[in-house]
Amino acid sequence: MNETQSTYADHVRRGRKNYSQVCQDLEELEPIAYQNKGFREMLFAIDGMNRFQGPDWHSVFVRGLIEHSDWIADGRLLPRAYTEIADNHRRYGYGEYGMALVIDLYEEIRRKPVNAASFTRRTIREFFNGVQPLEDRVVFLVKRFFALQKPLQDDDLRLLFHIREESKGLVNDDEFDHFYASTIRDWVSGADSNGQRERLVMWHLDCIDEVTAAEKLLIRMLKDKQITVPNELLLHIDLSKDQLMGIV
Repeated sequence: MNETQSTYADHVRRGRKNYSQVCQDLEELEPIAYQNKGFREMLFAIDGMNRFQGPDWHSVFVRGLIEHSDWIADGRLLPRAYTEIADNHRRYGYGEYGMALVIDLYEEIRRKPVNAASFTRRTIREFFNGVQPLEDRVVFLVKRFFALQKPLQDDDLRLLFHIREESKGLVNDDEFDHFYASTIRDWVSGADSNGQRERLVMWHLDCIDEVTAAEKLLIRMLKDKQITVPNELLLHIDLSKDQLMGIV
């Protein structure tokens, strides 16, 4: 960043510039501003403060960077974009809109090579570091990525396990529990000639320290799908109705 850009970011940090002022200031600039690496860094510095939320900031930060930064060519995300975004996230932190930016970029590109998926997963993973609750906006973003990824890979399920583990004990949106359980159930129920998916899920459930409502829901869904669940895991759910019907 140049001195002016650095000072502007500092004014935001100190509360001398509020949400509406920043959005108005930046919306009035010419799109060519996004061609400047220092300007883009300033945007990441502001976003990393996690103070701004709303459609105006999404327009300035997410859509502005996607539409005017020349990061996409021939339907793919250029290597320099990965490097720049990763550097800025390491320097300024992983804001919610920073995660939205990477997911939007992933959706925007026509060609989705393995490294693009890995970069997006890594960004989402780093966003969840034990302090980010699963609010409805964040759940929406996670669901969008998983919708783009179908058919899901093992690494996608490991990401889902990580999100669940890092969000335990926080004030989370209830919708995530159902998404978590149903996504894993559907993945396990898919084509799997060697039972590898079942083993991965059962191993994860066996290793966790605390069985939350999400895991209990998953265990129930797996059982109802007639997938073999170890007895020690079944102890975490209410089997009284199953026992009354004589099916356990």
